[in-house]
Amino acid sequence: MLRQGRATLHRERTATTTPSPVRASRPPLLPALRVPNYRKFLVGNGVHFLARIMDAAVMAWIILGFTDSPFLVALTFVARMAPMAFAGPFAGILADRMSRASVMRIARTVMIVNYLAMAALLATDFLSLWHLYTVIVIGGTAWTFDMAARRAMTPDLVDSRLLANAIALDVMVFTFMLMLGPIVAGALLPYVSSAGIFAMLALFVAASLVIIQGVDSDVEPTRRPTSNFMALLTDGFAFVRAHPPVAAALLVAVASEGFAFSFIPLVPIFATDILDVSATKLGILFSAEGFGAIAASLAVAILSQRTFNFGRLMLFGSGGAMLTGFALAFSPWYGLTFALLVVLGALGSLFFMMQSNLIFSLTPKESRGRIVGLQMLVIGMFPVGSLLVGILASLFSPQMAVATMSAIGAIFLVIVTVAFPVLLRGTTKTN
Repeated sequence: MLRQGRATLHRERTATTTPSPVRASRPPLLPALRVPNYRKFLVGNGVHFLARIMDAAVMAWIILGFTDSPFLVALTFVARMAPMAFAGPFAGILADRMSRASVMRIARTVMIVNYLAMAALLATDFLSLWHLYTVIVIGGTAWTFDMAARRAMTPDLVDSRLLANAIALDVMVFTFMLMLGPIVAGALLPYVSSAGIFAMLALFVAASLVIIQGVDSDVEPTRRPTSNFMALLTDGFAFVRAHPPVAAALLVAVASEGFAFSFIPLVPIFATDILDVSATKLGILFSAEGFGAIAASLAVAILSQRTFNFGRLMLFGSGGAMLTGFALAFSPWYGLTFALLVVLGALGSLFFMMQSNLIFSLTPKESRGRIVGLQMLVIGMFPVGSLLVGILASLFSPQMAVATMSAIGAIFLVIVTVAFPVLLRGTTKTN
C-alpha cells in the first residue's frame, strides 16, 4: 500500500515538473505583408492601379461621346498598350541604370501632369481628337516605365522565400482594382465632370507617390551598368539566349498573350449575338475573369511557402487557357460561358505569376530591369493578337476566330515545350 502511494506521488511530481511540449506556431498566410516597406509599396501601387484603370474607363466614354465610333474606342486600347512594345525594353534598361524608385517617381510625376493637362483641356472645351490620343500614348509610355521599375523592384523588397507571396499579392491587388475601377468611374460620371475626374486621378497618383516614399530605404544598392543603351539591350538578349528557361518563359508568353487571351475583346459580341443577354449580364460576364484571377492569386499567396515547380505550372496555366478558349468558342449557355471565363482568369493569373517567379529566380539583381523590359515587349503581343482575332471574326465568325487562335496557340506551345524540355523538369522556388 505504501509502495503504491509512493508510485502515485512520483507520477504526480513528474507530471508537474515535466515541461509540456511547445506547440509550433503556424506561419502567417500572407508573410510578405509583414515586411513594412513591401506593405507600403503594395498599398501605394494599389492606389496607382485604381487611377490607371479608371482613366481607361473614362477615356473610352469620352471618345465614344466625341466620335460615336466603336473603332476609335477600340483604338484607344491599342494606343494604351502599344508603348509596352516600343518602350518596354528601354524602360527596363533605365530600371537597371537608375534607382528603380526614382524611375517610378519620375514616371508617376509625368502621369500627374498628363492627367492635369487632360482636365484643363476638358474644362476649357479646347479638346480635339488628337489631344485624346496624345494623352493616351503619353500615359501609356509613363505607365510602361513605371511598370518596368515597379516589377524589377519587387524582389528587392522581400526575401527570396517571400517572393512568390509578394507577386501573388501584387496580382491580386491589380485584379481587384481592375474590377473596382470601372465601377467607381461609372458611379462618378453622372455626378462629377470628366475634368473633375481627371483632376481626381492626378490626386490619386500623387497619393501613391506619398505612400511609397522611402520604400527603398533598406534596399541594398545595386551595381549600375555604365554601358550605352544599345549595348545593354544586346546584353539583355544575350542573357536570354544563355538561359533556356528564361527564353522559354518569354516564348510561352508570346503564345499566351498573342493567342490565349487575345479574344477577350470579343466577349461583348458573344454576349449579344450568341447568348442574347442584357447589358447587366454582360457586365457580370466581364467580371468573371477577375473573380478567377483573384481566386488563383489568393491561393498562390496562401500556399506560397510550399515549393512550386514554376515551369510546369506556367505551362499548365498557358495551355489550360487555350483549351478553355476553345471551349468558350462553342459554349451555347450563359452559365457555362461565365464559368469558363472564371477558369480563364484563374489560369491566366497562374501563368503570369509562375512566369514572373521563374524569371526572377534566374535573373541577377543588376539585370532584372532589362529582362522585365523584354517581358513587357512580349506583352505587347496582346493588341496584335486582338487585331488578328477581330479580322478573323469579321471574315468568318467569332466562334471560328476564337477556336482558330486557340488552336494555333496550342500548337505553338507544344513546339516550345518540345524545344525546351527544361520547362517540364522545372525551376522551383528552392533551386
